[in-house]
Amino acid sequence: DRDPNDERLLHGWHVLARCSIDSIDDRNRLYAALEEGQADARRDPGRPVDCFRPRHAIRFVDDGTTTDRLICFECRNIMIWTDGELTGGGATSERPATVFDSYLADCAPSR
Repeated sequence: DRDPNDERLLHGWHVLARCSIDSIDDRNRLYAALEEGQADARRDPGRPVDCFRPRHAIRFVDDGTTTDRLICFECRNIMIWTDGELTGGGATSERPATVFDSYLADCAPSR
């Protein structure tokens, strides 16, 4: 049974590491990489795959609204959650994975 209040889970998936991105430049770099990946997917949608094993996520908090994007670079799918509810999805390329991985490399595992 999954406990929705379990901090080791994010929308049902295990959190292996967590990073706080405090620098505006770093936040902009991650957001730009995500946007570029989505633009890549619009230009070349490829063949959809449905594995969805998210290894990355990014959380945006703006004006009291929390938006989480869970990302699986294997199948190139994104799930979007707004204030705890699944609200959409999309596609990405694999290209942003190296940017996301570079930030996770220095993070401590979640406990």
